[in-house]
Amino acid sequence: MPARKPPLLEVHIKRKQFEPFRPVLQEVAFSIPPRSFTTLLGPTGCGKSTLLRAISGLDVAYDGVVRLQGDSVRAPTQACGIMFQEHRLLPWLTVADNVLFGAEQKTTAIANELLQLLGLEGWENAFPRQLSGGMAQRVAMARALVNLPDLLLLDEPFASLDFLTRHRLHDYLLGLVGEKNTTTLMV
Repeated sequence: MPARKPPLLEVHIKRKQFEPFRPVLQEVAFSIPPRSFTTLLGPTGCGKSTLLRAISGLDVAYDGVVRLQGDSVRAPTQACGIMFQEHRLLPWLTVADNVLFGAEQKTTAIANELLQLLGLEGWENAFPRQLSGGMAQRVAMARALVNLPDLLLLDEPFASLDFLTRHRLHDYLLGLVGEKNTTTLMV
């Protein structure tokens, strides 16, 4: 019998709360295998975004453990990219600088490839205020992908996009997951 590969992501959160006696997350436990696309569904306000912040290392104030590739996640890591509901671009940086912000290697080759694939070629020197909402969200996607992360977290990334852009980005994302073997968790 072949040995099973360990999961890429393991989550065991006993409790996360913002106010005393009001847990946001309680007894959340699951694992995700490498090279998979997993979707988490739930009503508004049930803690999905909070869970993604815990997995990404942006919020570590919880009782439990999150492991990425066997290592405990206690701070953001280059192995995990996250794309939020809002683009969260820095207004004083250009498109290219926003994509490269926080990049492990300041390689413009990957950034330029992503911008081209996402239909943003020629917009590298524009500022966020000069972009449409859909364009800004595509820049945010490029920023989440520029480090070629092992785990990509998507927090309702297409919610603010029009139907055609949403469909195109969805197709691109599925192709990328297959091509790059990027494990993805989307809410």
